[in-house]
Amino acid sequence: MGAISTIKGWFKRSISKEQYPWLGTPLRSGVAVTEKSALGYPAVYAAISLLADTIAALPFPIYLVSDTGKAKYRTHPAYSLLNQNANSYQSAFTLRNTMMAHTLCHGNSYAWIERDSQQNAIALYLLDPRATNVQLLTVELNGNLETVVTVTSTLLD
Repeated sequence: MGAISTIKGWFKRSISKEQYPWLGTPLRSGVAVTEKSALGYPAVYAAISLLADTIAALPFPIYLVSDTGKAKYRTHPAYSLLNQNANSYQSAFTLRNTMMAHTLCHGNSYAWIERDSQQNAIALYLLDPRATNVQLLTVELNGNLETVVTVTSTLLD
């Protein structure tokens, strides 16, 4: 399995207490292993920092696909959010870096998308993965079955 496939797998995976019942619970030594305690070890912090910094530094192009092939789509409304500034106080690098660290520490990362009146993305804001609950619901709208995603969370401070 290649490195890209492995990284994609990280984004698809969610860590739960059912899969890893020892997370956050005391070990035989009586010490609980949490994100905060694990990040206190230089090797863990360095590994997460190395991966998050490397992934965040990779180019994040958006492509326009047509019959003649594909080309970078620099005028796409989301291009600047993913490559320059995610919002008014955070760079795209910082957002991607933090999202990768969240994925490594919590199994998932989330961002809230602020949209304008035409539904174009105008800002991305980090959500705390420990306080974010995602529910997929299938509902009937106008005689069609639609999948609705419900997210309840707090913005990350």
